[in-house]
Amino acid sequence: MTAAFAAGVLTDAAGVALPEAWASWQAGRDATIQAQADEGYTFTSNSCYGDAVPPAIIFSTGTSEADDPGTDRMIVGVNSGAESVVFEPWAWQALYKFISEYTANKSGDELAGFRALCKISLIPSGTITTASTATGLSEILTYKTRNGEVEMNRRTNQDGSLTVQVVATGIPDLRSRPTTREYKLDIPVA
Repeated sequence: MTAAFAAGVLTDAAGVALPEAWASWQAGRDATIQAQADEGYTFTSNSCYGDAVPPAIIFSTGTSEADDPGTDRMIVGVNSGAESVVFEPWAWQALYKFISEYTANKSGDELAGFRALCKISLIPSGTITTASTATGLSEILTYKTRNGEVEMNRRTNQDGSLTVQVVATGIPDLRSRPTTREYKLDIPVA
């Protein structure tokens, strides 16, 4: 049996299920886009990334057509599109820095392995929980992934910059403790 024949058999077998599955994801994405528009985030990226693990779809929304890392949000659709996780700029930028640092200087199979670990350990598999202080100077965000939990602590520094601590329980360090990193961001709190 060839790979092309196997792919054809799989496509034929899934042909009925795939449109129905995508309809659920698309309905959830459409509902999230409308909810974001109601909050003033009227522009949605043309790109939508989907992944089988956890499964999730990822796209972004913004308040203007031009990309703005200070205001754009990253949206992760979970639970077959029924729920969405909204990452404010500070959260997605800290995750981006975490992934960039964690996969730096890797190539080939090693890079692929580290990226796979990041996917199952950093992409939400459900909704997030957030809590802010009364002053808004600190915020904590937590969520479950396929491989553990992520905790992000944001604090506003005296100079107005942000420091975000990312704790990933699904990515152990050399002593089998959760990997923890801290990043300073130069974006205002929305």
